[in-house]
Amino acid sequence: MWLVLLAVLAGRGTLPTSAPMDGAQQPAMRRLQLVVVVLLSVAAPNATYAQLWKGLRVFHEGLPPMPVDVDVAFGTPVKVGQSNYSHFWMPSSVFKGIDGHLILSIDMAGDGKPCPPPNHPQNCSALYRSTSASGESWLPIYGNVPGMALPIPQARAPGKVRTFNFDSQVNDSQEGWGTSSGQQGESFEVFSAMWQDTVGAVERVSAESVMVPLTGFPPLAGAPAMSGNVVRLRHDPTQLIGTMYGRLNQSSGGCHPFEGKGAPPWPGCTSAFYIASTDEGLSWAYRSHIDWEAGTMSPKAEGITESSIAELVDGRLLSVVRLQSNLLFYKSYSTDGAKSWTQPVQMPAWSVYPQLRALPNGVVILASGRPGLGLWLSRDTEAWTFHNLCAVHNKLYPDASFHFAATELAVVNASSPGTWPMQTKAYTGLVELGCEGDACKVLLTYDRLANGNDGPPPDGSKADAVFSMVVTVSPAQ
Repeated sequence: MWLVLLAVLAGRGTLPTSAPMDGAQQPAMRRLQLVVVVLLSVAAPNATYAQLWKGLRVFHEGLPPMPVDVDVAFGTPVKVGQSNYSHFWMPSSVFKGIDGHLILSIDMAGDGKPCPPPNHPQNCSALYRSTSASGESWLPIYGNVPGMALPIPQARAPGKVRTFNFDSQVNDSQEGWGTSSGQQGESFEVFSAMWQDTVGAVERVSAESVMVPLTGFPPLAGAPAMSGNVVRLRHDPTQLIGTMYGRLNQSSGGCHPFEGKGAPPWPGCTSAFYIASTDEGLSWAYRSHIDWEAGTMSPKAEGITESSIAELVDGRLLSVVRLQSNLLFYKSYSTDGAKSWTQPVQMPAWSVYPQLRALPNGVVILASGRPGLGLWLSRDTEAWTFHNLCAVHNKLYPDASFHFAATELAVVNASSPGTWPMQTKAYTGLVELGCEGDACKVLLTYDRLANGNDGPPPDGSKADAVFSMVVTVSPAQ
C-alpha cells in the first residue's frame, strides 16, 4: 500500500489533465495506467480494473478517465459527390434500401434558406445509391428523399423504406399550437414511404407523402422540428421512439444564444421532445421532453435543440442533446421507454447534431463536431475516447485539395479554434452495416466545405464535397 501511495504522490502534478486525448496520445497514457494498476492490484488483488482506476482518481483528480477499451479501424474515405455551384452538405440521412444497398440524401439548400434553392429550383437534395452494401462507391440516382430525413429502422412495410421528413408541415394556426388555451395540440408531419424500382439501367427512388397525426403535446409556441433519429426498441419491436425539438408555450427563460448590448429578446428556451409510434410510423404521440436547466447549463444557448437516442445493451435509453455550437453536449437516461429522463449531465463530446448508435457488441459510437469533426467511442457511456476525424481524413484521403486545414487537425475540445469559413457543417450520418463476431461496422458520412455557410464561391473554383467512411469497432481483447 505504501508503494501505491508513493507512486500516486510522485505522479501528482506531472500527469496529463482530463482534456480529450486523440489516438496518438493514448498509448503512453495506457502504459502509465497499466503500471499504476499493477501496483494497485498488489494492494487489492480482487478489485476490477475499473474499481482500481476509480480509486486512484480519489488521490489524483488530474488523471483522465479510464481509457475506453475499443479497437477502431478507419477505412479509406470515399468521395460520394461534389458541387461547385450549390450547397452540397449535411449528409445526415443515410439508410439501407430494400436491396441492402445504401441510400444517401445530401442537402443542397442553404442553412435556413427556402428549399429548393432559388438559383437551382430543380435541386432540393441530391440522391445517391451505393454500388455495394458497404458504400465503397456511389452513383447519383433519380428521385427525391427530403434532406435530413430520419429513417425508420427495419420498417415493416413490404418493399418500402420509411422516413420522417425534417421539415415541419405544421399549420401553426391550428387549434392548440402556440396558444395559451391549455388544449393539447395536434399536428401533422410529412411521412414519406419510399421504395425503389428500376427503369432500364437507371436506379430510381419514388416517394409518396402521407400526412400522419402527431398528437398529445403540451401547448407549444410554434411547430416542433424533426431532428436526430428514430429507434426501434429491442424489448418491444412494435415501439418506435423519435426525437424532435421546439419551444413550449410555458418555456423557461434565462437562455440567449447572442451576446452583447442590443441583442434582441429571446422568446424562451427550447426543449428536446420524444415521440412514440406503435403502428410503424403511421401515427405519433408525444411521450416526454427534456428542458434547458438554469444554473447547470450555459445561458449562451437557444436551449436544448438537436438530440439523438440509442437503446443500450442493458435496455436503458441514452439521449445526447445539443445546446449550441462550441458547447459540450449533455446526456440523459431513460428506463421506461422515454416516458421520463434522468437529470441531464455534461459529457466531453461537442457540439451540433449528435448522431448516436449503440452497437450489438456493446460499443457506443457518437459522431459530431464544430469545431472540427469528432468520433467518440465508449463501452459504459461514462468514459469516451475522442478521434479527430479531420486528421483521419487527411491521413487516408490522397487528394490534398479536399484536405482539412491544420487548425482542424489541432481540435481537441469544444474550445479549440476552428477554421473560418467553416470547413465542415459537422452534420454527419451514421448507419450500421452489421457485425462479424465482435467486430461491428458503421458507415459515416460527412462534408468538406469550400466556403462555409455561403456555399461554393461564385466563380466555381472550389467545390463542396461529401465523403463516406467505413469504421470498424470492437471491444479490445
